[in-house]
Amino acid sequence: MSKNKSDKIKKEDGYDWMVMPDSYFATALLCCETLLRSNINPDAGAFKGFSSEHPNYELIRPLVFNFKQGIELYVKGLAGLFVGEYAFCHDIREIFEQGIQRAKTSSAEYKFFTDLHRETWPIIEKYYYGLYIPTHTDYGHPDKLNISERYPRCGTGYDLGNYYSWVTIEKIQEIKKDICDLEKIFAEAKRNQKIDFKFA
Repeated sequence: MSKNKSDKIKKEDGYDWMVMPDSYFATALLCCETLLRSNINPDAGAFKGFSSEHPNYELIRPLVFNFKQGIELYVKGLAGLFVGEYAFCHDIREIFEQGIQRAKTSSAEYKFFTDLHRETWPIIEKYYYGLYIPTHTDYGHPDKLNISERYPRCGTGYDLGNYYSWVTIEKIQEIKKDICDLEKIFAEAKRNQKIDFKFA
Protein backbone atom coordinates (compact mmCIF):
# COMPACT_ATOMS: atom_id res chain seq x y z
CA MET A 1 0.00 0.00 0.00
CA SER A 2 1.40 3.40 -0.93
CA LYS A 3 1.51 6.36 1.42
CA ASN A 4 -1.20 8.47 -0.18
CA LYS A 5 -2.58 11.43 1.67
CA SER A 6 -5.96 11.12 3.24
CA ASP A 7 -8.80 13.53 3.74
CA LYS A 8 -11.79 13.77 6.04
CA ILE A 9 -15.40 14.52 5.20
CA LYS A 10 -17.19 17.19 7.16
CA LYS A 11 -20.53 16.02 8.53
CA GLU A 12 -22.30 18.89 6.73
CA ASP A 13 -20.93 17.58 3.40
CA GLY A 14 -22.26 14.05 3.95
CA TYR A 15 -25.35 14.63 1.82
CA ASP A 16 -23.28 15.63 -1.22
CA TRP A 17 -20.90 12.70 -0.72
CA MET A 18 -23.81 10.25 -0.94
CA VAL A 19 -25.85 12.01 -3.65
CA MET A 20 -23.02 12.80 -6.08
CA PRO A 21 -22.15 9.14 -6.75
CA ASP A 22 -25.85 8.47 -7.40
CA SER A 23 -25.80 11.32 -9.93
CA TYR A 24 -22.86 9.81 -11.80
CA PHE A 25 -24.55 6.40 -11.80
CA ALA A 26 -27.78 8.00 -13.08
CA THR A 27 -25.86 9.72 -15.91
CA ALA A 28 -24.28 6.39 -16.88
CA LEU A 29 -27.73 4.75 -16.86
CA LEU A 30 -29.10 7.54 -19.10
CA CYS A 31 -26.30 6.79 -21.57
CA CYS A 32 -27.20 3.09 -21.42
CA GLU A 33 -30.88 3.83 -22.07
CA THR A 34 -30.02 6.11 -24.99
CA LEU A 35 -27.80 3.47 -26.55
CA LEU A 36 -30.37 0.72 -26.03
CA ARG A 37 -33.12 2.86 -27.59
CA SER A 38 -30.93 3.53 -30.62
CA ASN A 39 -30.16 -0.21 -30.97
CA ILE A 40 -26.51 0.86 -31.36
CA ASN A 41 -27.40 2.07 -34.82
CA PRO A 42 -25.14 4.87 -36.10
CA ASP A 43 -27.96 6.00 -38.41
CA ALA A 44 -30.59 6.18 -35.66
CA GLY A 45 -30.40 9.97 -35.60
CA ALA A 46 -30.61 10.23 -31.82
CA PHE A 47 -27.89 12.89 -31.75
CA LYS A 48 -28.73 15.56 -34.31
CA GLY A 49 -25.98 18.16 -34.41
CA PHE A 50 -23.48 15.99 -32.55
CA SER A 51 -20.11 16.23 -34.33
CA SER A 52 -19.28 12.53 -34.03
CA GLU A 53 -19.70 10.21 -36.98
CA HIS A 54 -20.80 7.35 -34.70
CA PRO A 55 -22.16 8.82 -31.46
CA ASN A 56 -23.99 5.65 -30.55
CA TYR A 57 -20.68 3.84 -30.21
CA GLU A 58 -18.66 6.72 -28.84
CA LEU A 59 -20.95 7.22 -25.86
CA ILE A 60 -19.17 4.24 -24.29
CA ARG A 61 -16.43 6.53 -22.97
CA PRO A 62 -18.64 8.96 -21.00
CA LEU A 63 -20.90 6.09 -19.97
CA VAL A 64 -18.11 4.09 -18.32
CA PHE A 65 -16.29 7.20 -17.07
CA ASN A 66 -19.40 8.35 -15.19
CA PHE A 67 -19.89 4.86 -13.76
CA LYS A 68 -16.28 4.72 -12.54
CA GLN A 69 -16.44 8.25 -11.13
CA GLY A 70 -19.55 7.24 -9.19
CA ILE A 71 -17.73 4.17 -7.85
CA GLU A 72 -14.77 6.28 -6.74
CA LEU A 73 -17.01 8.76 -4.93
CA TYR A 74 -19.07 6.02 -3.28
CA VAL A 75 -15.99 4.29 -1.89
CA LYS A 76 -14.44 7.60 -0.76
CA GLY A 77 -17.74 8.78 0.73
CA LEU A 78 -18.40 5.59 2.67
CA ALA A 79 -14.79 5.50 3.90
CA GLY A 80 -14.94 9.14 4.95
CA LEU A 81 -18.32 8.95 6.63
CA PHE A 82 -17.97 5.57 8.28
CA VAL A 83 -14.25 4.96 8.77
CA GLY A 84 -13.39 8.64 9.32
CA GLU A 85 -11.21 9.46 6.30
CA TYR A 86 -10.52 8.38 2.73
CA ALA A 87 -7.43 8.04 0.54
CA PHE A 88 -6.83 11.25 -1.39
CA CYS A 89 -6.20 9.60 -4.77
CA HIS A 90 -8.15 8.18 -7.73
CA ASP A 91 -6.98 4.56 -7.42
CA ILE A 92 -10.13 2.68 -6.37
CA ARG A 93 -8.15 -0.31 -5.15
CA GLU A 94 -5.92 1.98 -3.05
CA ILE A 95 -8.97 3.76 -1.60
CA PHE A 96 -10.38 0.39 -0.52
CA GLU A 97 -7.05 -0.79 0.91
CA GLN A 98 -6.56 2.37 2.95
CA GLY A 99 -10.16 2.22 4.15
CA ILE A 100 -9.65 -1.35 5.35
CA GLN A 101 -6.35 -0.39 7.03
CA ARG A 102 -7.93 2.54 8.86
CA ALA A 103 -10.94 0.45 9.86
CA LYS A 104 -8.79 -2.08 11.73
CA THR A 105 -9.15 0.01 14.88
CA SER A 106 -12.80 -1.06 15.13
CA SER A 107 -14.16 -4.53 14.45
CA ALA A 108 -17.50 -3.11 13.21
CA GLU A 109 -15.79 -0.70 10.80
CA TYR A 110 -13.40 -3.40 9.61
CA LYS A 111 -16.23 -5.87 8.96
CA PHE A 112 -18.23 -3.18 7.14
CA PHE A 113 -15.40 -2.19 4.82
CA THR A 114 -14.10 -5.72 4.13
CA ASP A 115 -17.67 -6.91 3.42
CA LEU A 116 -18.22 -3.93 1.10
CA HIS A 117 -14.99 -4.73 -0.74
CA ARG A 118 -15.87 -8.43 -1.04
CA GLU A 119 -19.36 -7.67 -2.39
CA THR A 120 -18.40 -4.91 -4.84
CA TRP A 121 -14.93 -5.85 -6.10
CA PRO A 122 -16.03 -8.56 -8.60
CA ILE A 123 -17.90 -5.84 -10.53
CA ILE A 124 -15.48 -2.98 -9.85
CA GLU A 125 -12.43 -4.92 -11.03
CA LYS A 126 -13.98 -5.30 -14.50
CA TYR A 127 -13.76 -1.52 -14.90
CA TYR A 128 -10.54 -1.04 -12.92
CA TYR A 129 -8.66 -3.41 -15.26
CA GLY A 130 -10.75 -2.83 -18.40
CA LEU A 131 -12.04 -6.41 -18.34
CA TYR A 132 -15.46 -5.24 -19.52
CA ILE A 133 -13.82 -4.88 -22.95
CA PRO A 134 -14.06 -8.32 -24.64
CA THR A 135 -10.47 -8.23 -25.92
CA HIS A 136 -9.02 -7.51 -22.45
CA THR A 137 -8.26 -10.57 -20.38
CA ASP A 138 -5.26 -9.55 -18.29
CA TYR A 139 -4.83 -7.66 -15.06
CA GLY A 140 -1.66 -5.90 -16.20
CA HIS A 141 -3.06 -2.44 -16.92
CA PRO A 142 -5.05 -1.14 -13.95
CA ASP A 143 -6.59 2.30 -14.31
CA LYS A 144 -5.02 3.72 -11.16
CA LEU A 145 -5.76 7.32 -12.14
CA ASN A 146 -9.32 6.61 -13.28
CA ILE A 147 -8.63 8.16 -16.69
CA SER A 148 -8.76 5.38 -19.31
CA GLU A 149 -12.16 6.60 -20.56
CA ARG A 150 -11.41 10.28 -19.97
CA TYR A 151 -8.77 10.77 -22.69
CA PRO A 152 -8.26 9.27 -26.18
CA ARG A 153 -4.76 8.05 -25.27
CA CYS A 154 -3.74 8.45 -21.67
CA GLY A 155 -0.46 6.50 -21.53
CA THR A 156 -1.57 4.71 -18.38
CA GLY A 157 -4.29 2.24 -17.59
CA TYR A 158 -5.86 0.33 -20.45
CA ASP A 159 -6.85 1.20 -24.02
CA LEU A 160 -10.43 0.78 -25.20
CA GLY A 161 -9.28 -0.43 -28.60
CA ASN A 162 -11.69 -0.42 -31.52
CA TYR A 163 -14.96 -0.01 -29.66
CA TYR A 164 -16.91 0.01 -32.93
CA SER A 165 -16.32 -3.73 -32.97
CA TRP A 166 -17.37 -4.55 -29.40
CA VAL A 167 -20.03 -2.04 -28.33
CA THR A 168 -23.20 -4.09 -28.77
CA ILE A 169 -26.65 -4.12 -27.24
CA GLU A 170 -25.61 -7.12 -25.14
CA LYS A 171 -22.52 -5.26 -23.84
CA ILE A 172 -24.59 -2.19 -22.90
CA GLN A 173 -27.14 -4.43 -21.14
CA GLU A 174 -24.27 -6.04 -19.19
CA ILE A 175 -22.88 -2.65 -18.15
CA LYS A 176 -26.35 -1.45 -17.18
CA LYS A 177 -26.81 -4.53 -14.98
CA ASP A 178 -23.42 -3.88 -13.34
CA ILE A 179 -24.44 -0.27 -12.57
CA CYS A 180 -27.77 -1.37 -11.08
CA ASP A 181 -26.20 -4.20 -9.07
CA LEU A 182 -23.51 -1.93 -7.59
CA GLU A 183 -26.04 0.79 -6.79
CA LYS A 184 -28.08 -1.74 -4.80
CA ILE A 185 -25.03 -2.84 -2.82
CA PHE A 186 -23.97 0.74 -2.05
CA ALA A 187 -27.54 1.76 -1.15
CA GLU A 188 -27.80 -1.21 1.22
CA ALA A 189 -24.46 -0.26 2.81
CA LYS A 190 -25.74 3.28 3.41
CA ARG A 191 -28.97 1.97 4.97
CA ASN A 192 -27.23 -0.63 7.14
CA GLN A 193 -24.76 1.88 8.55
CA LYS A 194 -27.49 4.47 9.17
CA ILE A 195 -25.10 7.15 8.00
CA ASP A 196 -26.56 10.37 9.32
CA PHE A 197 -26.49 13.02 6.66
CA LYS A 198 -28.95 15.74 5.90
CA PHE A 199 -29.40 18.13 3.05
CA ALA A 200 -27.53 21.30 4.01
